[in-house]
Amino acid sequence: MQILNVGPLELIFFFLLAFILLGQEGMVGFAKKSAHWIARIIRSPYWREFVNTSEEVKSIPQKLIREAKLDQSLNEIRDMSRNPLGTAEDFGKNSLELSESQEDKPGDFKKE
Repeated sequence: MQILNVGPLELIFFFLLAFILLGQEGMVGFAKKSAHWIARIIRSPYWREFVNTSEEVKSIPQKLIREAKLDQSLNEIRDMSRNPLGTAEDFGKNSLELSESQEDKPGDFKKE
């Protein structure tokens, strides 16, 4: 399992290196300072602005689909992708339409 492209062995190596470099008390102090720094960032108005902007960017595709009134087409495409062959009734209806459209019409030329 990898989180942020860091595996478990790399994470253990990082903590071991931090323990060697900072020592026991240094690690506790570093953890407190980083926690305060992260809390200040999360509570800042800039963070809230960042989160709101991120949510707006994520919703852009859905807004475009609604504005272009493509909801029905998108639902039809999803239905077709779930059942690409359709049902037997659809097959019969489609083959009937195809055979009717291929009937000789006045003015059509036959190939021999």
